[in-house]
Amino acid sequence: MALFPMFVNIRGRYCLVLGGGCVALRKIRTLLLAGGEVHVCSREYAPPLTEMAAEGKVFFEGADALEECLSKAFLVVCAASDQNFNERIARLCQSRRIPVNCATSEKLSTFIFPSVVMSGPVAVGICVDPPAPSLSAHIRREIESFLPEWYGPLGEELGKLRVLLRPMVASGECRRRIMERLTDYGLEHQGHIPMTVFYNFIEEEEQNEDH
Repeated sequence: MALFPMFVNIRGRYCLVLGGGCVALRKIRTLLLAGGEVHVCSREYAPPLTEMAAEGKVFFEGADALEECLSKAFLVVCAASDQNFNERIARLCQSRRIPVNCATSEKLSTFIFPSVVMSGPVAVGICVDPPAPSLSAHIRREIESFLPEWYGPLGEELGKLRVLLRPMVASGECRRRIMERLTDYGLEHQGHIPMTVFYNFIEEEEQNEDH
């Protein structure tokens, strides 16, 4: 395995994208899905990007502000039409230890954009290395056909119940069993978990713990 699979929290983080064309647009949409604060620097912008900026979804930056933008960046995406520019900035990012994705050079990229399937809090990333985009797309379609729409709401519900459970049950092992039962119940009932079931499972598992 050449690449290490790792999910990173970019919610509210400064994500700098260089380029305003179709390639940049695809990457920007992925960053926005993950809650990134996207700043874009380009000579020209595709119409969808102009609309997104008007709606406050992305922020345009002037070329003269590039150095300041780099100093703020949590990550950088080099997706301009100028290959030499992309690679120069990618090397600069590497020297400053800023995570960088270079659309025109895999060797200069310190992270990649995997093919992603998202449903609420459920995210599945697909990476084929060396790259095989057609295979990644096929795997993504297979996963999309497998994941029911209610997996997203189920993930959100289980996340809330896990937070609620933590101060109520001291034993980590008991909490694990309760969460496993709640997950099984949610899968059997298409994501629906009544609070009565939640409290019943707590009572039953705590009784088992006492015995």
